[in-house]
Amino acid sequence: MVSERLSVGSLAGLAAIAVIAVACGHHRDSPASSPSATRYQIDITRLSNLKTQLPPEFTTEVRPLHTISQEDVDKVSDGLKALTITPPECQPPSESVGQTVGATVASLSVTSQQYGFVVNATETPQASAAPAPVAANCRSVTAVAPDGAVSQTTVITAPRIDDATTTATHSIQTVDDAATGKTHAVDQYLYSARLDDRHIVTVTSFADPPNSKAASEEAQRLLIDVVNSIRRHE
Repeated sequence: MVSERLSVGSLAGLAAIAVIAVACGHHRDSPASSPSATRYQIDITRLSNLKTQLPPEFTTEVRPLHTISQEDVDKVSDGLKALTITPPECQPPSESVGQTVGATVASLSVTSQQYGFVVNATETPQASAAPAPVAANCRSVTAVAPDGAVSQTTVITAPRIDDATTTATHSIQTVDDAATGKTHAVDQYLYSARLDDRHIVTVTSFADPPNSKAASEEAQRLLIDVVNSIRRHE
């Protein structure tokens, strides 16, 4: 079931954070895909409007607005510290995660029979500087959890969005299925768009490998739709 995949993707999600936070997974296709001086009015609460725009085969849950607390950050930091990252220099520093305290997150979960998505629109209380370019040796990262689960995360080409800096990672996580005693793979794509120094949108897909390509394509469409939904010209 896809809904189960939304919970088992945590290791891949942490590995993606490692790539984005340390390997600086922001991919700039050209100057036109970076934040510009164009003035926009951004309202992350408009994310909920996306529910009525999705095809009927999707089940969508609008989650309450959430403010990231120090406890939230500590949980992510502890999870990252528990991972064995290769190359080891790609382990994200704890301060990169701590900068999110106080941010407000609007969120949707979207599922179908084939795959699922978590969509977030985040607004930070303070402006933040854009990350540095990707470190070549950190474009592909392996993460091993204490329970033996393994995730291979790679920086990939992100979709182009005008006046935004886009980033993308692809993770393949191997997990043990307690019910069957077998090991299976979970495929995850994480696409994000940095709209300015206070707003970022992410779309994370979860799917079994046979549905991975379709999930990736749908996640990219969702990213563009989310940006168009919450951002408007002034």
